[in-house]
Amino acid sequence: MKLPISVYVEMTPNPNTYKFVCDRYLLSEQAEPSEYKNTADCENSSDLAKSLFGFPFVQSVFIADNFVAITQNGYVEWLSVQNELRSFIQNFLSTQEYAVLQTVQAKTAEPTEKNTEKIDLPPSDYDTAIVHLLDEFVRPAVARDGGAIDFVGFDAETGTVHLQMRGACDGCPSASMTLKDGIERLLKSKLDKVQSVVSV
Repeated sequence: MKLPISVYVEMTPNPNTYKFVCDRYLLSEQAEPSEYKNTADCENSSDLAKSLFGFPFVQSVFIADNFVAITQNGYVEWLSVQNELRSFIQNFLSTQEYAVLQTVQAKTAEPTEKNTEKIDLPPSDYDTAIVHLLDEFVRPAVARDGGAIDFVGFDAETGTVHLQMRGACDGCPSASMTLKDGIERLLKSKLDKVQSVVSV
């Protein structure tokens, strides 16, 4: 039986990422918004994401409540592939109820020049307030742009909030502006203890 589904395409602030918006919820009860960097990440989680990596230009896939954000490697023009991707997603979802069946624990990333240490901060008295502010003021706007920002931890000694950017936010040219002019300003104005916001 074919399931009714409509998909339309939106640009995001990240020129390498387009957002494919669906008219129904894409996550099962066991799933949360999930990002996939390769086919291994998709195992037992998302057959749609795994299938999208069959396109040689697909670099990452982020699936949230009602959209799929696809980041390409920059070697193709979106105009030449966006309709093919839209049709592919629509056809897949016409036979599958969900795009993400369950959330799989992300594998620990290997250290790189950009990420040389694992962030492992103990819980602080400010965590709940920070998450509440992010949920209320930041996440809805970021989701509209095809991305997500996750709270990693708060270093109470330095006053530094550590966030992880996913989907269209990851690698977006305006991400640093969003962090400093948007999120950092918001959190500093609401919480005296916050001194800075960084992306991990």
